[in-house]
Amino acid sequence: MRAFVVFFLIFSFFAPFGVIGASVENFPLFRGNLQRTGYLSDGPQPPLERIWTFATRHGRDRIEAFPAADDGLSSAVLAGRRVFVGGHDGYLYALDAGSGEKLWEFATRGRVVSTPAVAGGRVFFGSTDNFIYALNAADGTLIWKVESGVREFCRISYRGVRSSPVAANGQLFIGGCDGRIRALDTTTGRQLWLLDSQTEGSYASPALAEGTVYTGSDGLRNSALFAIDAVSGNVNWRKGLSHQLYATPAVAESVVYAHVRDDHVYALDAKNGAVIWKTPAPAPQHGSRVFTDLSKSSPALAPDHLLVGIGRALVAMDRKTGAILWRTETGGKVDSSPLVVGDTVYVGSDDGVFYAFALNDGQKLWQFATGGKISISPAAGEGLIIIGSNDGKLYAFTSQSRKE
Repeated sequence: MRAFVVFFLIFSFFAPFGVIGASVENFPLFRGNLQRTGYLSDGPQPPLERIWTFATRHGRDRIEAFPAADDGLSSAVLAGRRVFVGGHDGYLYALDAGSGEKLWEFATRGRVVSTPAVAGGRVFFGSTDNFIYALNAADGTLIWKVESGVREFCRISYRGVRSSPVAANGQLFIGGCDGRIRALDTTTGRQLWLLDSQTEGSYASPALAEGTVYTGSDGLRNSALFAIDAVSGNVNWRKGLSHQLYATPAVAESVVYAHVRDDHVYALDAKNGAVIWKTPAPAPQHGSRVFTDLSKSSPALAPDHLLVGIGRALVAMDRKTGAILWRTETGGKVDSSPLVVGDTVYVGSDDGVFYAFALNDGQKLWQFATGGKISISPAAGEGLIIIGSNDGKLYAFTSQSRKE
């Protein structure tokens, strides 16, 4: 048994580039897996039926240091038949996956925008109070918290820790508004290494593949995508970018995919950062309004497709060439990162609607209207599809055929 555990830990840390899917039962971190691919080979298919809704109960005004601008949520994750989600009311919540019943809550002094990561019986996340937290997943008790660094930019704009962590092999990797990428010991919170990107912030969520951490920086002049040795913190390569990288990169089959604020999607060689293809993806103009693409939507990687939100549209590209295969418009901006489940793509929109589209051609298969913008990303597991909205509610769906 001990040999199996050791093998599992090693496999998790040095996960091969070809593994792009998350577990059907668990979705324990942002985008579902270490490589941040946002892909499940199987799971609930439309039409979906809502089975529970959870509403955060704490008002935004309780956060004295930095009141929330809305009643939104982080993206949710699923592990051990529980759902974990952060609220802009400053709480991290643990819910029963089957019923949506609240099991525990933990208060911070800022918004919990960072999507939690669950590993080794612990929940890790950041808050705009500028702390990184580790909680016991069973009861929500605090194990440790570590303060992130602060620069002037943190005080006037994207304050605190918004990056969503990735944890493997006893290490936690996360960015901060001070532009530094940290590796922490998951047991104690002790800093293992620190990389200063020399930019205004690191808001992208790190991806991990074959012992390398891939993440970006959000500088106005010197943004970059980094490949960092996970053990030493040494930079394997740095790809300078003309604009900020806010969205989370995804890795598969020795290629890193990134959606950059210069209105391009990149495919880079994971070994050296060389550009394989670069596809222009400008946000289109609608009437007199231009829907500026802030590039918050992170790419999802299906076996042959790359899916990403651009402007008001969900866009599908060929993973090998970058050619645009189809584009499907929604009624609002698509900051939500799409999730591919089998032959279906799930994504939210600022029009408040949660959509399901066909992977092969972008045909709309199903939709559900919420009471607020949907700028966060769906999760799947335990036979559920879960999405949060800026109405402060988390919605859980399952296939109608499954219920019947």
